[in-house]
Amino acid sequence: MRKILLLSLVCGALFAQREIEIQVGKIHCNLCAASIKFALQKCEGVISVEAKEGEKKAVVIAEDNADTNAMIEALKNAKYEKAKILSIKQK
Repeated sequence: MRKILLLSLVCGALFAQREIEIQVGKIHCNLCAASIKFALQKCEGVISVEAKEGEKKAVVIAEDNADTNAMIEALKNAKYEKAKILSIKQK
């Protein structure tokens, strides 16, 4: 029983994920959404990105150890200079 409990704790820690909301400014078109997704998906630890036309934020699902500063830097390099973290939630 102890082995099963220990194994479940280790697996939970290995696969911990976070949901990160990032303000990016207005997403004007599908090309804007695609460039945001492309920039964020290049960051280490990013699992998925959702950015929709007409919204002002992107939602990133990432590994627990993913670097949010790298995400902001990637967005700034993609000309979204006002990007900032809105929230981080454990999944």
